[in-house]
Amino acid sequence: MRTVPCAGLTLALVVALIGAGPAWAVPLTFSGTVVDAAGHPVADAQVVAMVVAPPNSTALTVFKTDAAGAFAFQSEPFAYDPRATSRAVLAHKSGLAMALGSAEAGKPLVLTLGDKPEQRSGVVLGPDGKPLAGVPVRATWVFQTESSGTNTPLTASLPPSEAAPATDAQGRFSFPGFAPGMGVFVIVEVEGCAGATIRITDTTPVTVALKPEATVSGRVLVNGQ
Repeated sequence: MRTVPCAGLTLALVVALIGAGPAWAVPLTFSGTVVDAAGHPVADAQVVAMVVAPPNSTALTVFKTDAAGAFAFQSEPFAYDPRATSRAVLAHKSGLAMALGSAEAGKPLVLTLGDKPEQRSGVVLGPDGKPLAGVPVRATWVFQTESSGTNTPLTASLPPSEAAPATDAQGRFSFPGFAPGMGVFVIVEVEGCAGATIRITDTTPVTVALKPEATVSGRVLVNGQ
């Protein structure tokens, strides 16, 4: 098991809640199994989870399933709400559709990787309407689930990655491995243009049309002069 900074992970999972339990809190244990659509264990699937660790910090833990498709990890309780005993988890493997789920402490979770992965794709156009090549396109996935012991939804996302794919010569980009109906927010930032974020929910390619960056001009007056 290895722990990496949030920004350096291609498929990273972030719980949109921060804080950590006290150093003396008893860690919560989470476990589960990754299977394919036929129910067979998937070995060497990548699993990404957000954990809370003292002192007052969160970290992304990335690990792989064993030969039986099993995984396990620990996390400190959230300081703001020790009753929240669920953690967002993502599993994926090349050639299969990724799965998002909410692991409950002490209750094994089963994540099923679908056999019909889809792409989320599009094209990036500059302010002049022409395709932009070599532009990094970042992605954020979001889902919600009820956190145990509370009525507050637990929101998790895969944040923009440093290893974002770049558009090709025709300005096109694509992200593979989505389950049908799973949405993604794509984020495009280009110097001299206003940033753009658009949601893609199916296989229909989208157009991200960038606009010139807004500017403010004028004079500064001192005592009306």
